Amino acid sequence: MILIYMDKTDITCYNIAKKQIERLSSYKKGFAMVFYELEILSAPSILFACSVETEKYRNRFNTPERFVEISICEQGHIIFAHKNGKKEIARPGMIVPILKDADCDTFSYENEIQCHTTVGVRVDYHLTRYENESECDLDALTQRIKSGNVVLLPHLYDPGDKIQRIMSGLKETISQYVTESPEAPMLAVSCWYRLCAALTEIVHTHLCQYHAFLQPSEQMYVKKAMQYIGGINKSQRSIQDIANHLNISEGYLHRIFKKTMNCTISEYINRQRISAIVELVKNKNLTLREAAYNVGIEDQSYASRLFRKVTGISFREFFTMHMNE
Repeated sequence: MILIYMDKTDITCYNIAKKQIERLSSYKKGFAMVFYELEILSAPSILFACSVETEKYRNRFNTPERFVEISICEQGHIIFAHKNGKKEIARPGMIVPILKDADCDTFSYENEIQCHTTVGVRVDYHLTRYENESECDLDALTQRIKSGNVVLLPHLYDPGDKIQRIMSGLKETISQYVTESPEAPMLAVSCWYRLCAALTEIVHTHLCQYHAFLQPSEQMYVKKAMQYIGGINKSQRSIQDIANHLNISEGYLHRIFKKTMNCTISEYINRQRISAIVELVKNKNLTLREAAYNVGIEDQSYASRLFRKVTGISFREFFTMHMNE
């Protein structure tokens, strides 16, 4: 069961300064679209459909099975504090999905009105998360969409002028959900499917435009570079080494990686190494020094600085959160 606490006297909000939260989320800027593929396996049923306005907002999601929530943040901000230490922020105008991979606390800034319109459903589904556009095989994904049971949802995404279409879909679902007629549940689910179709179209159109912009050879080199990076965590190989492995120039590798991934190859390598450190600390109970050494970083001070730069929090803060799990 998922509880949404909205009473102003019962909800408490983390006392975190606004500037600090903005700094914690700054590393997200400039990265490519994150999106989800949902293969729907059962008939959905509406759990809730409403608009929320509160002076203080807090919620907790613990990998909720059979749960899909789609929201639009209308006013204020929603901060996501994930158990792995990462923090993200939903700004006004963003599409906010909550899916079964969610393992986080959500809350608003102190003394800020937070408004969002939301619909939650219970449904069985397989979930795939894509960290960027290049991770998907567009042709294969398009065929799966045509099967009629695949939905694409953007993650913390501002759709621009398409926001009104998504908001209309949410409000139509709410309107049907609150109706007391016998056919209202069926009509509400029908509205939810139209909402999902609109979101799928937004993501698919973006992917088509992205892949049309890239040359096949560029995608191939970047994919091979990512595979090579995944196998070199225990060594300090340079970007020149990666370029030599691919038989291309370092400058060309920098250009196509930035163009394809919307981040530099150095940023990508750092993210991969910190992700590996997090897994080693959580699963192997290693210290920061030990985990950093395992991913090719011998200087603990540098590893500590890099950890904060990538995740937005110190290793000590992350370790404390991990020990309290």
